[in-house]
Amino acid sequence: MHTCLWREGLHNISCCNRHLRFRPMGGGNGQKSKMARERAQEKTKAAKGSQLESNKKAMSIQCKVCMQTFMCTTTEVKCREHAESKHPKSDLYQCFPHLKP
Repeated sequence: MHTCLWREGLHNISCCNRHLRFRPMGGGNGQKSKMARERAQEKTKAAKGSQLESNKKAMSIQCKVCMQTFMCTTTEVKCREHAESKHPKSDLYQCFPHLKP
């Protein structure tokens, strides 16, 4: 008769060989992967947030007539469109002096 305490939940893994198939496997990369995911998540949490501050810093081009600001990536074409549509009496270079050749 088998005398281990498997059914009562008090089974000692080393008490018998009968229940070896239920023994948990040791090691593996699961724990390493889990820790790496948690560390990466902590890094991204710190980086997340509002981009309003960085957007304000990027608004570096300014029309000198109406003081409207534009992103630093705005092309000369967009500046010209603004000058022609908003300030038809003014010259392009009055609005945006940084575009002078």
